[in-house]
Amino acid sequence: MSPDPVRIEARFLDGRTEVRLLIRHPMHTGRERDPDSGAPIPALYIDTLIVERIAADGRTHELLQADFGPGIARNPFHHFAFGGGAPGETVRVRWRDTGGNEASGQTVITA
Repeated sequence: MSPDPVRIEARFLDGRTEVRLLIRHPMHTGRERDPDSGAPIPALYIDTLIVERIAADGRTHELLQADFGPGIARNPFHHFAFGGGAPGETVRVRWRDTGGNEASGQTVITA
């Protein structure tokens, strides 16, 4: 995995927060073959994604929970918005893949 497996930006504008998220992950479907040996590459893909907002008072609010399958592209990019949030609050992302690997990242919401 890349040393920076989650890149995230969050920007507050006109009463809503827009989030852009890039997850570096190979997202192997289990149907691919190694180009050198021809051996099958085992399935390894993100199966759970959770996005949370940590408010100024420290409370955590779950914004999104997604269950993925092998049909999601390598290095998935997600772009969404939610009502509310505020500059200075935090957006945190966590994911887990079918191999038990986990990663997280967070950013502060900017104006």
